[in-house]
Amino acid sequence: RLASFCYSTHRYELHARKSFILGLKAEHDKHKLEQEKNKLMEGTNKIREDIYKKLIEKIDSPQVEISSPAEMMIRLLKKLQEQVRLPPRAFQMVNKIITILATSNDIFKPQIQRGGRSRKSVSTSTSNDIHSWILDLVQVDRDPILPLNNGLQEGIFSATMTHSIPTAEQKVRDAILSKIDEYNFDMFEVDTFTGGQPLLLVTISLFHRYDMIRKFNIDAIKLKNFITEIEAGYNNVPYHNSIHAADVLRSVHYFIKEGKMENYMKPLEILASLIGSAIHDFEHPGVNNNFLIATNHEYALTYNDRNVLENHHIAAAYRVLQQKDCNFLADMKADQRMMLRKNIIQIVLSTDLANHFEELGKFKTSVESEKIDKADMMTRNMITKIMVKCGDLGHATKHLDQHMRWTKRITEEMFSQGDKEKILGIKPKSYMDREVGKNIAKSQLGFLRVIVQPLFLEFIKFVKMENPKLDTICIKQLEANIKYWENEAKHIGTPLADKSEKADIRVPDKKSSEDIKKKKERTEHTDKTGESNDLDEKV
Repeated sequence: RLASFCYSTHRYELHARKSFILGLKAEHDKHKLEQEKNKLMEGTNKIREDIYKKLIEKIDSPQVEISSPAEMMIRLLKKLQEQVRLPPRAFQMVNKIITILATSNDIFKPQIQRGGRSRKSVSTSTSNDIHSWILDLVQVDRDPILPLNNGLQEGIFSATMTHSIPTAEQKVRDAILSKIDEYNFDMFEVDTFTGGQPLLLVTISLFHRYDMIRKFNIDAIKLKNFITEIEAGYNNVPYHNSIHAADVLRSVHYFIKEGKMENYMKPLEILASLIGSAIHDFEHPGVNNNFLIATNHEYALTYNDRNVLENHHIAAAYRVLQQKDCNFLADMKADQRMMLRKNIIQIVLSTDLANHFEELGKFKTSVESEKIDKADMMTRNMITKIMVKCGDLGHATKHLDQHMRWTKRITEEMFSQGDKEKILGIKPKSYMDREVGKNIAKSQLGFLRVIVQPLFLEFIKFVKMENPKLDTICIKQLEANIKYWENEAKHIGTPLADKSEKADIRVPDKKSSEDIKKKKERTEHTDKTGESNDLDEKV
């Protein structure tokens, strides 16, 4: 018993000692953790105090730090060089990027130079012509309301505004407009049917199609007056006329619908794209910005040689809008009107080819980086500008017969400018000289390859995610048209304009006698060949 008692007592003492030691260890660990916690709290408080002091210093400081995206990229690249061991070649490439960012004002504008590598299928002379054209295109430093003509047209448009019983003419109109969602919609057919007022019919139809009159409380009669006045203001020039404006407007509608852009474009942005397309060449004199600048034209002096025609299109159209009987936006909310005007200005200015590479560069960079945020307003504006640019140059992607008709018109308009330049003692560019520019295929081939094809490839790459068939409709036809011009370019001296029927270039006489009298000082009627009778007309 004594031995058993001693053994039990010994075990109890061992257990008591062990418990005591564990208790002491736990107390020590608790005390240690408390010390570490206090140190951490002290460090946190110090960090908070430092942050607070820095915030106070920034608030009290009279200087505000503002960094541009380029400056931030330069800092990041320099930090990369400091913290990462780069191979010598990579280090030099980063240095070159930093130099470009630091010294270039327009990082999205390509440096177009002569003497670059030309395509094997294009001769040296062709390449030089193309370079000349492209350099010229991207150069940046250098009334009362008219009644409808007759009762037939009144019937055509009145049914668009009302729900009257359709007449024979209205049935024809409906048959034509039933094809408005087809990519190769023929605007020349609309021009013939309306007697020279395609823009009015297409605009009114699309405003109803998108329910704009209800959404923005638009006065339909004033809208009709506005578009009538705008259409009357488009001059009788072969290309930049109301047929072209209506065609661009209709093409923009196609991209909105078939490209599914209406799924994320706001109604106000769609309205801006419709109005911007309708007015984008308003009062175009049939000569380019370089001509206006070289001749010290009133427009060039007014807008300081920057986006001369585009600025005039916007300002002149808004002057029409200020007329009491034309202000169809009068009942729109003030903030909506301001935002609408801002969007329209951006859209029309983007149609200047001087801005082409910059706009396309931004869009291409966004698409390739997969940073397209359709919920962002600025991103949607960028997409809208590219869409309207595609509409503006879209005839190059239409069926060859339509593309040829438009090409003949723009060719005649350029030749007409060349004629004016000769009279003024200015040497015209080769592609504007009807005596020299015999092979139209050369300039067309260069224009399609350098301007149109890169634009459409990027835009269709973006929209075909919503509608894959656009790739076949647009790009395949564009490639077919380029192939046609490649074959034509082999036959030097092909006088394209001479091969066309005279009626194909003739500009329809869509002005009333009252309007012609009003604009007599500015322009003269074109004859049946589309060539101006008065080369000394004020442009």
